Amino acid sequence: MIARPEAAALEPLLEQLGLRQAAAVLPDWLDRAASQELSYADFLHGLLEEESVARTNAATQKRLRQAGQTFEVQRLTG
Repeated sequence: MIARPEAAALEPLLEQLGLRQAAAVLPDWLDRAASQELSYADFLHGLLEEESVARTNAATQKRLRQAGQTFEVQRLTG
């Protein structure tokens, strides 16, 4: 991964917008965009898709934890 000044300027903005995963993977996506000559739309799509997948995974994990706790409470009181 090449250090890119664009990432230094964009990462804080992405984090401020709550796009933490996008901020984390931004340098990799900038490298990929440069090496594969991605269009702006393809770059943005890939970056936002990673953010979406991370949020979906986090929400699923949270629901699984909550379901496990609910199950334990029901089992103890049932």
